[in-house]
Amino acid sequence: MKLIYLLITLLVLSARPVEAHIGKGKIADPVAEIEYRMLLDFQPKKNDIRNKLGMALYRMKKLQEAKKQFNTVLKNDPANFNATDALGLVMLKQQNAPAAAAQFKKAKALNPADPLVYYHLGQAYIMLEELDKAQKALQTAVQKALLPNQPSAVIAALPAIKKALQNINIHQPSTTR
Repeated sequence: MKLIYLLITLLVLSARPVEAHIGKGKIADPVAEIEYRMLLDFQPKKNDIRNKLGMALYRMKKLQEAKKQFNTVLKNDPANFNATDALGLVMLKQQNAPAAAAQFKKAKALNPADPLVYYHLGQAYIMLEELDKAQKALQTAVQKALLPNQPSAVIAALPAIKKALQNINIHQPSTTR
């Protein structure tokens, strides 16, 4: 049976690499899920593939499955920034803001230069109604996002980060500004 998976995987990969899925939207998440699972059948310790599978599952709202994938990555590599941050996103989506904030703080410690981790942390603080902390995190996200040579995902998120910051500024009492 694994031989059939291998042949299908090789055929699919020869037509277009799985990497085309990330960032370009060329492969639908359900198809990417199948491809990543097949690849993991042969290389179960490949954390980059497992992270991509987890993100595809997250986008498809298969949160428990995504959480399992990210936890597996973190079991293999406790300092994996992508899995740490993504696990926080899952927790945030599950409305578990305290756990999400803790994950984002870990992710921030692993990669303090990443603007999106500050955005994610700001979202957790908003959910926790800690608006001063949210404002600070979002301001940091904007500052870091405006630095040169940011990836397209950061540039694409910048309007949402600015909007979240603007919403906090509107909703905070004038005495705390």
